[in-house]
Amino acid sequence: MQGDVQLSEPEFLYLNTRGRKSGRIHRIEIWFVHHGEKYYILSELGEKADWVRNIKQNAKVQFSVGEETFDGIGRLVDSNGETKLVKQVSSLMQAKNGWSDGLIVELQPNRNLPGY
Repeated sequence: MQGDVQLSEPEFLYLNTRGRKSGRIHRIEIWFVHHGEKYYILSELGEKADWVRNIKQNAKVQFSVGEETFDGIGRLVDSNGETKLVKQVSSLMQAKNGWSDGLIVELQPNRNLPGY
């Protein structure tokens, strides 16, 4: 697992979601790991975090990692049904950031999405 952690990888990514009430863009800075072709972030507040609630309302997101910006789709990882993925991501988070508690959210880059 630890082999997936890129030592040169930035510490944070910047996530833009659309406000579920306002429709305005909301931006956060958050720790992440890159696993396969996807990016994973953790919500310490679970589904109570505003950005998680925004993703539940509108899964289209935009995020930046280093110099790259992606349009994509966010989704909540099912901790009961995707136990293998949860273990992999938690292990990577622990190795990279020393922390792995929270709701895992997957960000799938999609360069074919129409503008965010």
